[in-house]
Amino acid sequence: MNNRLFDLQRFYFGVFVQNGRAQSEPSVLARTRELSDDQISLSMRLARLEPPVPSQASDEMPSAIGLFRAQGSGHILAIAQITSAGFPQLLCLFLESQLVVALGGNLQPFIGLAYSEMPVFAGPRALKPFRLDQPEPLSQDEQYDIIQNMLFYCHDNMRVVQGLLSALIRGERIAILNAPPSLEVRLEMSLGLVSLLPAPARVILSLATNVIRPETSTAQVQFMAPGVMPARADVVFDWATGAITPPQILRHDFAAFVVSQLRLDPMLAIEQTEYLARTATWRAIRRDDVSTALHWVSRRAKVDLAVGGGAAGARGAGDGGLREGERRSGGDGGDEKSK
Repeated sequence: MNNRLFDLQRFYFGVFVQNGRAQSEPSVLARTRELSDDQISLSMRLARLEPPVPSQASDEMPSAIGLFRAQGSGHILAIAQITSAGFPQLLCLFLESQLVVALGGNLQPFIGLAYSEMPVFAGPRALKPFRLDQPEPLSQDEQYDIIQNMLFYCHDNMRVVQGLLSALIRGERIAILNAPPSLEVRLEMSLGLVSLLPAPARVILSLATNVIRPETSTAQVQFMAPGVMPARADVVFDWATGAITPPQILRHDFAAFVVSQLRLDPMLAIEQTEYLARTATWRAIRRDDVSTALHWVSRRAKVDLAVGGGAAGARGAGDGGLREGERRSGGDGGDEKSK
């Protein structure tokens, strides 16, 4: 048995079309046999995603991608697109927790779906699962490139990077204004930030690359459509100006630690996160546990770096640090205003 083979349940949602006309109210158009009605209901509640409107869609951004965390049951990956018939359509895939961990934040296996033209359905259809064989996380070189691009998008401002990463770790809503109309660029911005976390912690990522109704979106990282203002956002980043609001963001210890490594060399930051991912006791992480776990991991790593005199001194930054944090921590701790 291949434990690295994943068959992903999926479905399409939209309207049936015949002779260029809608023949139904929005409904499930096609689905895999093993997909449950409860899974469909869950996705319709969480995966609220709108495609780029025709005037904003292009070869560089034909679709929107959303990644939504379903408590206790992995993630839902959604793709929204205006079909060739001119109607909005949604594709949802269910990513089990084991797959999300194996990918370590890598969404490349799904990018082709977003750039492909969705089928138009005249009637109900059965689907085969979407199969992934031997999924892998991004390589060091791929992480290096994507982090470098993310730094460029942040105007090479480490204060902005630290602020956005702190907000991401604490689960605060992040709204991004005036992003380029490129699906690849928007994903690089999100994945560059999450690549600064140890792989087991990257499961916290939730994003939507095109948000028209922010008041209903459940994504944590939201790229606002042109002319749309954020609702209930804790942090706002203006891509055009490089400004972050509020300017003084509550700093998280892990964000400060990994940005200190990033200032020296992006590859050093990558090596640190990979080491912490291998050595720390990463049990099933709940959303409210991630901030505390990363605080104690960073605290122990800084001590080990000081004792060891460099990156190699990070030995032992894992098991003891998390256990100590679990014994002593009564909350996030380690937060202070960014300077």
